[in-house]
Amino acid sequence: MKRRGRLKLVLAEAALELVPRELWGHPSVYKSARKRGKSP
Repeated sequence: MKRRGRLKLVLAEAALELVPRELWGHPSVYKSARKRGKSP
């Protein structure tokens, strides 16, 4: 009897939210962007 491979199903949801322009200079925005290697 042959053994079949297992089926793996991954369901994920992600939302992208942009930071409002008036908050770009906030210290927490800079800190979060620096952690991710992105510009604020």
